[in-house]
Amino acid sequence: MTTLSELLPAGGGGNEVEFVASGTLPNGSRVGLKTNGQVEVISESTISQAIPSGSEQVFMTTNILHTRIDFDPNDPNVFIAVFRDNDNSYYGTAIVGTVSGNSISFGSKHTVVSNNISSATPYFDPNGSGTFVIVYTNSSGSNTARVIAGTRSGTSLTFGTAVAISGANGSSPDHDISFNPSTAGQFVIMYADMSTTNKRVRLCTLSGTTITAGSPATWEGNSASQYMQVNFDPLKNDKFVATYRSQQNQYGYAIVGTVSSGSVSFGSQQVFLSSAVTYCSSALDAKTANKLVVVYTKNANSESGTARVGTISGSNISWGSEATYHSGQSSDHRVVFNPTTANECVVIYLPDNNSNKLTAKIGTVSGTSISFSSAFTICADANSNVAGNSDIKFLPNTSEKFVTTAKDGVNDDTSARVSQLASTSTNVSSFVGTSTAAYTNGQTAKIMLQGGVSTNQSSLAIGSTYYVQPNGTLATSAGTPSVIAGKAVKATTLLLKGI
Repeated sequence: MTTLSELLPAGGGGNEVEFVASGTLPNGSRVGLKTNGQVEVISESTISQAIPSGSEQVFMTTNILHTRIDFDPNDPNVFIAVFRDNDNSYYGTAIVGTVSGNSISFGSKHTVVSNNISSATPYFDPNGSGTFVIVYTNSSGSNTARVIAGTRSGTSLTFGTAVAISGANGSSPDHDISFNPSTAGQFVIMYADMSTTNKRVRLCTLSGTTITAGSPATWEGNSASQYMQVNFDPLKNDKFVATYRSQQNQYGYAIVGTVSSGSVSFGSQQVFLSSAVTYCSSALDAKTANKLVVVYTKNANSESGTARVGTISGSNISWGSEATYHSGQSSDHRVVFNPTTANECVVIYLPDNNSNKLTAKIGTVSGTSISFSSAFTICADANSNVAGNSDIKFLPNTSEKFVTTAKDGVNDDTSARVSQLASTSTNVSSFVGTSTAAYTNGQTAKIMLQGGVSTNQSSLAIGSTYYVQPNGTLATSAGTPSVIAGKAVKATTLLLKGI
């Protein structure tokens, strides 16, 4: 009986194309196509963890407060920092930072609003092109919560006209915004209206620098809130989760909201701690569906830093056991998930027993539990940091870098710093075929493309499907990402998968 291998041409057949070799290509190696048209061997590189990995980069030497940052998803090395400039009439102010390796450079500062503000936070539109909004409390205008849109070009910022969100005494910092990743220009703003002690929400749209705010709707009455944070679930279209502390009983709560047909609906409030909390912060895992982590100061436990994992089911949230990541007094907790690695987050906080130096720990979620690494001191200053000025955001790419901000409570310097988690990268997704011989850098190399027959392999199991692994080897099980090389028809011959 004739076998498939007997039907294949002895020399491997056509589909050979010439490319310029970038680096050394061993005989039979799996190669990928570079953006410059050259080919290189499929390989894997590893970057070691370094927290922090860069030096502190001071961007303001004057007294500022309430620093918050956000990265531009369309230019993933660029972020804006927004703050209250105490030495400039308490105006809302912004500055653009650019990450290069482990360093950060900054442009000139821009006045967002020529009004006394008490807090401000920026948010980039994930579906926009350099567009963002900033929510702030206008202290010179009866504490109304307001939102203003802006655009970025290089290190320059331009702003539209601010829109009032709450009535008088909208309060600070009891508001937060999150963009809907499934609808361009759409975001929700949740806030506490202190004039009515109601928690409210408005569905808004952004077009250029124009904001259109929908009608306010009350989602819980008779109790204002603090430390509000809202995040759309990147894996659940039109669904978001808000966490906050109730002003009425100081308990910690969460609530699930859904956007549908231009309106917002809510489930019931979910208690994550039935005792007093402060400085609560939350994040959703972009790599694991329905997973939420909330961190907070647990007042009844020596003001310890505490975390819980939440599992979302419909409009309900079930909570795992508490995990203490700092057993002493602590404040200014912020948590973000690693956008590249599932079940991994980073929390920052100010520990009283370490002169309030900004500190970080890596959290690992397993089911409904979370465990933490040892502590890393982010801020090198010997002086105390100031609560409300610490923030953390990951670069929105695969570098597994994050940037933190911190304030020197004595010298009034405010700085940003780069940190690096352990990272592994691969070019396996660029796989196009195999090298027909050994080639050196710059040589013209003949590559057997997908759809052809590679006859210079070894030790293959006939009939098995082989996958290119991230490090360039072949295996009969898929790697991550999964890239099929082809089917073995001889111990030395691979029928390459067609594109």
